[in-house]
Amino acid sequence: MSLQRITASIRDAGKKRQWSQALRILGEAARARVQVNTIVCNASINACGSGRRWVDALRLLRHMQAVALPPDVITYSNLISVLDRCGEYERARALFFEMTDRDVEPDKMTYSAVISACGKSGRWQEALRILFCDSDHKGLPPWPDVVAFSAAVSACERSSKWQLSAAVFERMLSSRLRSTVVTFGAVVSACERGRRWRAALDTLREMHEASIPPDGVTCNAAISACGKALRWSGSLELLRGM
Repeated sequence: MSLQRITASIRDAGKKRQWSQALRILGEAARARVQVNTIVCNASINACGSGRRWVDALRLLRHMQAVALPPDVITYSNLISVLDRCGEYERARALFFEMTDRDVEPDKMTYSAVISACGKSGRWQEALRILFCDSDHKGLPPWPDVVAFSAAVSACERSSKWQLSAAVFERMLSSRLRSTVVTFGAVVSACERGRRWRAALDTLREMHEASIPPDGVTCNAAISACGKALRWSGSLELLRGM
């Protein structure tokens, strides 16, 4: 069986979330003494991710390193994303610093995943450090993108740092990146946590000016912000607009 066919079969199994089938194909290739490459291993790690099998995915990375098969940015990015989705935030952070120590250059996907992991583990300072240190160093564009900024806004929101959420959001807009409903929603949620009803309403107006309709989560957060401040008129106005 050719490497191209093995890769295609593993990718197909991953798309169907058949992680065990992907690992079986990889095992058969090894028993047949086929010299697999980084592309095959990356496809296998991605397949493990589809089944939230982060232990198997991490084991594949360590196997690659043991047999002197160099992991690339796709290897690390896929695995960091898997760890983030599975709630293994500290492992995701550790893997990010491992890849930089090994001189593997992170990409947009890597940064977005590790910033998300930092935010979910309460490390908002580290999320901002990664975002701004690299953006200042590398310039804009191509890095960072709206996904990374959204992850940083959410990181601040989770730690009830509404002013920082707003500051990161403004930095994103000044970088000429178009915001999304997810980013706006995170800012409104941060305002709700900080009981900043006026800032929440101002953010909704910005969404309207940007022609981005708010979703239910965003509207509910704004209504809650008004309610906590006993600004019932604002809540009623939002309800009429929903």
